[in-house]
Amino acid sequence: MKLRRLILLSASLSLSLTSTASALCNRVYVWGLATNSITEKEKTISISQLASALSNEIKKRMDCIFTDIPMTFEKVPKEFRNHRIDGFAFTFVHSSLTENADTLVLYRTQRILLLAKKYYRPGITVSQYLHDKSLRFAAVTGGRLFFLPEEIDYLRKQKRLIENPFPDDVAGLVANGKAQATITSPSYLTRYHKDNLFQDKLVEIPDPDGFLDIALFLSKKRINAAEKAKFIEVIDQMKKDGTIKKVLLNYVSEDYFNKYYQIDVPTLPAQTK
Repeated sequence: MKLRRLILLSASLSLSLTSTASALCNRVYVWGLATNSITEKEKTISISQLASALSNEIKKRMDCIFTDIPMTFEKVPKEFRNHRIDGFAFTFVHSSLTENADTLVLYRTQRILLLAKKYYRPGITVSQYLHDKSLRFAAVTGGRLFFLPEEIDYLRKQKRLIENPFPDDVAGLVANGKAQATITSPSYLTRYHKDNLFQDKLVEIPDPDGFLDIALFLSKKRINAAEKAKFIEVIDQMKKDGTIKKVLLNYVSEDYFNKYYQIDVPTLPAQTK
C-alpha cells in the first residue's frame, strides 16, 4: 500500500512538472538564426556558428521545440512586424527591431574598425575615420550590425556606403578594395583571420566608445509574459554559471575576451524592465 501511494505521488508530481513545462511548450517556436554568407554558386547559406551555439544552450534549458530558419539581418524587422517569428538569435540592439520585439541582452562587446592600411593615420579616432570623405565604408544592409543608425544615415547622405545582406560579403568588399573600411566585432574578426581573408592588408582599430549589446529578440505579439520570464531566467542562469563565456571562448581568444567583452550586463535594458 505504501509503495502504491509513493508511486501515485511520484506520478502526480511528474504530471505537475510536465504540465508546467507544457504551459510554456504547447507549440513550436519559430526561430530566426543569424547568417554570415551565401555561396552564390551553390546557394548555400552559412549560419553563424556562434549564434547557433548560444541558441542551442538556450534551447536545452527551455526544453521546448524550435524550428530554425536561417535569416539575413535585413529581413528580421519585417518578420517581426508581420508576426511570423517568435524570436531571432542574435544581433545587436537596433531601433528597427525594438518596436516589435523585446530585447534580452546576452553580453556586451566592443566594435573594431577595419581600415585599409594605406589610409591609416596614428591617433585618428573611429569617429574621425567615419567622417573622412575619402573613405568608402561597407556595411550589412540597413546597418543592423556594428553601425549606429545615425552613422548609416550620414554615410548614405555622403554616398560613401556599400551595403550587402551578409557580414562575410561585407568583409570581402574591404578585402578586395571595393571599400576602404568597415566595422566588425571580435568574433567575426577572429574567423576572418583564421580564413586569412585580409592577408595583412588591413589595420584593426578598437573603438573605445563603441560598445554594443548583443541580444536575443522575442516577438512582443507571439511571446507571452510567462514565456518571456522563462527566457530571461535561462539567460541569467547562463551568465551566472559561465556558459556564455565558455561558448565565446570557442570563437575568440582569451585575450580578445578580456579586452572586448562584458558578460555582467543587465539582461533587460532599463527602458524595458
